[in-house]
Amino acid sequence: MTRQPIRALLVDYGEVLCSAPDPAAFERMARAAGVELELFGDAYWRLRPSYDRGELDGPAYWRLLAEDTGAEIDAGRTAELVELDIGLWSRLDERKLEWANGVAATGVPVGLLSNMVLEIGLHLRDTLRAFAQFATVTYSFEVGLAKPDPEIYHRALESLGALPHETLFIDDRVPNVESAHALGLHAHRFLGRDGLMEEIERLYDFVPAPS
Repeated sequence: MTRQPIRALLVDYGEVLCSAPDPAAFERMARAAGVELELFGDAYWRLRPSYDRGELDGPAYWRLLAEDTGAEIDAGRTAELVELDIGLWSRLDERKLEWANGVAATGVPVGLLSNMVLEIGLHLRDTLRAFAQFATVTYSFEVGLAKPDPEIYHRALESLGALPHETLFIDDRVPNVESAHALGLHAHRFLGRDGLMEEIERLYDFVPAPS
């Protein structure tokens, strides 16, 4: 079977390059907020899109969640929740990151495309320098757009200097994968299973940029 040539790799962060949130850690956040777990989880995810798009910073997001749930969250508790949230999403999957860095080492440009909030994004990129070997990082909070909006894919491709048909995209969410497919990218949904990287190596041929 002839493998499809790929000249750029675009990967998601949440539950692709990082492990899924620890349920026990999520419960600790709910207790810190003083909100029953189910109510907390509903508000946490329902209010997240505005935070992802950079319309809110951490304190504003937690104030909104407090208003939504009827909780009392003071400034000290807000700072604690921001730190707990950073910890929740900072469990890097070293195996997947090593694979992406290995692709980058061959000369193929690798970019991150993530729906990401301000405080977590800065921690990962600027403090941990988790993506130091990536060519580009496209965060939703910095561009004011979030997947599956097609425009954020265009932004990421432009930053990579890549065309859709020569780019492989990996994400864990169906709407994001479908949006990428509609734009002409080779998109794969990551389900946390072993073997995806081997499958990609079987289907695609990473072609480095000319030196």
